[in-house]
Amino acid sequence: MTLIITLIAIVLFLVYPVKFSAEKLGADDTGFIRCLLAVIASVSISTYAGNIVSSSFLHFVISMATTAIVFSVLLGAKFIQSILISLMSTVIQAGLLFALISLGFLSQSVAN
Repeated sequence: MTLIITLIAIVLFLVYPVKFSAEKLGADDTGFIRCLLAVIASVSISTYAGNIVSSSFLHFVISMATTAIVFSVLLGAKFIQSILISLMSTVIQAGLLFALISLGFLSQSVAN
């Protein structure tokens, strides 16, 4: 039961910031399933890019570009809009993580 609750929390933590950002920035398709698929595709491509590229900066650039392409295709957003959706959702996720750690819901060892 704990595993299921943890998986649901992780999915919500990853998907809802993307959904919120996409809605606020005017993407055409902001349904939960579309956002979930966009997150899964983005993480998969980013992980693959990390395996084939040794430079952290190059990995970041490739990840941002491929995430923007994935968000453009799946969420119906323009390329620049997609980059902003990615950045905005990342800032929201970092803020949520910081808040959870600050409030004592997560230990700092979990965040490392």
